[in-house]
Amino acid sequence: MKHAFLNGDVAMVVQWSDVGKKTADPQLSKVVGKVGFALVPGTEVNGKVQHRTPMPVGRVLAVPATSKNKEAAYWVAKYLSLDKSPITVAANWSGQDPYRVSHFTDPSHYKFPDEASRKDYLEATEANLKVGFPDLNIPGAAQYIDALDRLLAFNLARLSR
Repeated sequence: MKHAFLNGDVAMVVQWSDVGKKTADPQLSKVVGKVGFALVPGTEVNGKVQHRTPMPVGRVLAVPATSKNKEAAYWVAKYLSLDKSPITVAANWSGQDPYRVSHFTDPSHYKFPDEASRKDYLEATEANLKVGFPDLNIPGAAQYIDALDRLLAFNLARLSR
């Protein structure tokens, strides 16, 4: 779907935020300067639209207690997550999504055809993060969700009779 959108073959996608960055790169996209960014579509609940962005992954670095060189490991983690990440996360070719407050405070690393597009992208991405919900990340999560889905569908069908 990502490639169809970047080629201009579909008008809209609900995708990871890295696709938005790719739309700004003429080497990756045929729709440079022709797209906008927004909250994910929502569902109406009691007359109000609720937006919820799935957040199935996280970015976590840790230094094991058993590390032979804890200080060096800390400095590597700091470099990757604080010093380097604003540049790699903002890169159009990167598959990473902004995940730190600092990724939004200095927009200079993001390369868009104009300031309005960059601002639109960052505001929409940040707005989606604010309404995000974590994905269930436990062993057997897919089977759990499938079972829950079947039982909910069964009971909703019973209620509608």
